[in-house]
Amino acid sequence: KILFNGKGSFVNLDGLGYSATVNIEGGEADLGGFPIRGLSALLEFSTLRSSSGKLDFMAKSSPVEIEYIRNVPPNESLSVKLLSSELYPQEILPAVSRLLNHWRGPGHAAPVDQAQAVALQILGDATPLRNLSLSFSRMDSLLTVQEFYFYLYEGLVRGAGEIVLGAEDSHFNFGLQAEKLSLRPLVSQLTRKSLAEGNLYFLGHMEGENLGEPNLLNRLRGGGEFKIIDGTCNTFDLLGSIGTLANALGAPPGAGVTRFNDLHADFVLLDGRVVTDELVFAGTHYSGRAQGFFSLEGALNYQLMVFLDEELTRKILGSRGKEGWSVPLQLYGTLEHPRLGLDATTVKAVADKLLPESLKRFGAGGRFASGGEEEKAIAQEFKEKGLTLLQEMLGRRAGSSPESQAAKKE
Repeated sequence: KILFNGKGSFVNLDGLGYSATVNIEGGEADLGGFPIRGLSALLEFSTLRSSSGKLDFMAKSSPVEIEYIRNVPPNESLSVKLLSSELYPQEILPAVSRLLNHWRGPGHAAPVDQAQAVALQILGDATPLRNLSLSFSRMDSLLTVQEFYFYLYEGLVRGAGEIVLGAEDSHFNFGLQAEKLSLRPLVSQLTRKSLAEGNLYFLGHMEGENLGEPNLLNRLRGGGEFKIIDGTCNTFDLLGSIGTLANALGAPPGAGVTRFNDLHADFVLLDGRVVTDELVFAGTHYSGRAQGFFSLEGALNYQLMVFLDEELTRKILGSRGKEGWSVPLQLYGTLEHPRLGLDATTVKAVADKLLPESLKRFGAGGRFASGGEEEKAIAQEFKEKGLTLLQEMLGRRAGSSPESQAAKKE
């Protein structure tokens, strides 16, 4: 149904003023293989005043509601609000790309194509955004997103920002927040492996340029803070590794995972690296701090100081453990295959103390003077001295944990 009012001359269409209302019920369309079904729409078009419209339809598998307001020149602008109880961007964005290329020519859909690549990387083929709300407006080349939010992987994601569209000067700046986002399905989708679990909380901002160029995630810049609650790293066993390093019976069993109650840090994102100056973590019977980075491609390198409480220290060191123990470690390698060991400065300090004494016990020719059983006994002696010295050096750091300092004040 169409209602049209016009004023002017059809001979000179440029000077024709009009307003029109279009009402559609039960509409269907096929946009290059992308089906639109159940379309209900009330659309206004006018060159005389602001116009508005409302659409309700099924975009393939996604129910969509759209409301818009369009202001006429000289301050021409468009404001849109989109709602969907279950939106599949990986289905809709290719259709939007085809329409832009058809209407405005090749190259105009490059930012949409990049969004499609990111959506596939994070969502896969079958994961929707639930209860989506998106409000944005456009004036000239500035696209302002007043608000968006949706539910994904059992958590809430929200944000706002702006995008400057242009062939040579396209850039964007967004604030993002995530609450109780489940890491297990997210990490499994990104890596195809179950590397980590927990509930992620995130607050930060992201910016970048050249929306149409590839590798958008690796070109992001930004910063903020994140926190993971009740988490698990499934690729290394922190406490089991410490027990192995101490060479002690009764060490915690190596389950192949590291469980923690809380992990949080401020971060900076630059050149594909997430850098943290002070990452704080805590679990049952231990806590710690770390500094370093991990890359979006999977590399990581962290210096850690792990503080063990008295109960866990006694399990590892037996009668030698009389107070909390601190252990300096290095975590490096990749997220999928990390490696954990004592940091280089501690190993060097132990070697520097043992080496002068060991040289004195060597005879001419570079062998122990008496050889045989005595050589084995001396080797065992140095092994025990090395372990004792290492434990003493690490034990001196026990008082540096926040918990130990608080206990001493009391």
